[in-house]
Amino acid sequence: MNDHFAVYYVNNAFHSIDDAMDMRIMEVLSEGDMTITEVASALSKSPSTVTTHLRDLKREGLLTSRTSETDSRATVYSAGDSEMVAVSDPDRVADDVFDGIVEMVVSDDMPLMEGIFKMFICGMESISMDVIPSVDILAHRMGSIIASRTSGDDIYTLLTAIKDFISDSGIGEMTFALSDCVTVHIMNPRMRNDLDSHLTREFCASLIGAALERGLGKEIRGETTDGEKDLLTLRFFFREQ
Repeated sequence: MNDHFAVYYVNNAFHSIDDAMDMRIMEVLSEGDMTITEVASALSKSPSTVTTHLRDLKREGLLTSRTSETDSRATVYSAGDSEMVAVSDPDRVADDVFDGIVEMVVSDDMPLMEGIFKMFICGMESISMDVIPSVDILAHRMGSIIASRTSGDDIYTLLTAIKDFISDSGIGEMTFALSDCVTVHIMNPRMRNDLDSHLTREFCASLIGAALERGLGKEIRGETTDGEKDLLTLRFFFREQ
């Protein structure tokens, strides 16, 4: 990862980029819409080089594209809906997004990951941003990372890695069972109010589902049950290919 990075807000979610070329492309497109050839020329790069980066940024939701009004063979890229909210280094991000939040959400008995999670949520809510899309993105990426760091495609090994993460993060104590689906129980989740409860369900469902899909290479359908306050139950079914 580079020392410098940028955080953008688009479609009610935060997106971070740390690739130097991606950052330069976003900077160029912030000045106006451009075709692939125009972006390549502005950056003194070949069209084939910038095309890959443009497609990745579009897939991440940072760019949109359309067919040129004057040349049906040309694709025009736009960063019109993406707003930069922080740039450079972690200290700058903290100043721009989370200033004044730390004391409100972190206490002596709060695990580190939970404190970071609370800062993430409260920081966005303080500037009237919908947290759910960003929580979903965060959970999916965490789940994919867990799966990528787990060797092999053994479901028990993968679920154990997820279990360890859930516990170490201070979310709760997880158990799992296998039958025609994967059933996950999280005991004593840190759900102090209705918002905590909703976010915890969303986060865990997205994280575990993403980890299973990435680790096993199968499409997953997840379900949650309300249950008791001290027990969160999630079920994951494998879709037929």
